Amino acid sequence: MPRPTSASRLLDTWEQGLGQPQALQALAFLQWARPDAERAALERLTIGQRNAELLALRQQLFGPDLAALASCPNCGETLDLSFRTADIRTPPPPLTDERVGGEILHEGHRVQFRPPDTADLLAVGQVADAAAFRQALLARCVDAPLDTLPGALLDEIVARMAEADPGADVQLNLTCPACVHAWQAPFDIASFLWREVDDWAGRTLREVHLLASAYGWREADILGLSAQRRQHYLDMIGG
Repeated sequence: MPRPTSASRLLDTWEQGLGQPQALQALAFLQWARPDAERAALERLTIGQRNAELLALRQQLFGPDLAALASCPNCGETLDLSFRTADIRTPPPPLTDERVGGEILHEGHRVQFRPPDTADLLAVGQVADAAAFRQALLARCVDAPLDTLPGALLDEIVARMAEADPGADVQLNLTCPACVHAWQAPFDIASFLWREVDDWAGRTLREVHLLASAYGWREADILGLSAQRRQHYLDMIGG
């Protein structure tokens, strides 16, 4: 759980992210974890670099163990998943001042590309259609109009992007215990962390309400208590 000195700041970050697009929520977490970093620098992190930092933040806040649910696409069985941050950690591209990218030569085409970053996600965030979103994102990451490039080259670019930034698309290998169907399910640390912090914020605000009502303490004083000490007071008032 968050340290007493950081609980108030994390609540501020949660409040800042309420109702915002997921890319902005993830950016808010990065700014909470790295308050001295410039926002523009955080926006330029590749999605894999961003995810690595969010995974490290999640472990710092809630520990290395994760739990989730998944539904078998074949029979509908619900699976209880338990894994650890180390199981899904992939080495991100090195953090440098230069953007990660590369060049592809294909049948007379010379194309520069780079993996997408948070700034790209924010720029195309209003595109609702999934296929159009992918196209708009890809268009920002190559230096040539997409309609001038053959499909085989676009496929190669996407594959090279994935190789350059593997942490951008984490897949869990799952097998259904009921029908033995095997498949891969995506794991998105940004949305997972937001749900956990959202749950934590709801519990914490309820604790603040109960203790403030019982003792007349200020929110800052209550948040300054460790989670263990708060729980002792809650037990005494039956909260």
